[in-house]
Amino acid sequence: KESRLYLIESNFPFWEKTMQQNHEIAWHPHLYKIINNTAVDILTNDIEIEETIGNLWQTIQENKLDIKTFRNGEGWMTTALFNLIEKLNIHTDSTAISGKEVKEQDSKNWINAPNHHYYPDLLNCKEQGAKRNTIELPRNSWQFKAS
Repeated sequence: KESRLYLIESNFPFWEKTMQQNHEIAWHPHLYKIINNTAVDILTNDIEIEETIGNLWQTIQENKLDIKTFRNGEGWMTTALFNLIEKLNIHTDSTAISGKEVKEQDSKNWINAPNHHYYPDLLNCKEQGAKRNTIELPRNSWQFKAS
């Protein structure tokens, strides 16, 4: 079984040099349902998401990694997940892809999200709300038609 910190452990000299140059290591998990040792789909159940993030966060804390920025894999986010990473004292999220439309999967649908930094609403992380401890820094996106 590979370590949850494989990328850090296998390239530690690089990360150590990076941190010495005042760069940040951010957290970019891919949260999948695992069935028979195979990733089959992204997690959608808030309880499973919280349990998975909690287990991963415990590993991060045990290894004294100073994580302040998060970007969820596959560009999906739920309000419950956003609120959870805020409780973990993560200051910045950059999962949003403003304007991205995925009608069949709401967690990947960013069609109405602002295309600038914003504090997400407590009840809908894809809408602007009042100032809070964690800010959303969307990946810039532009809509244009190409041939």
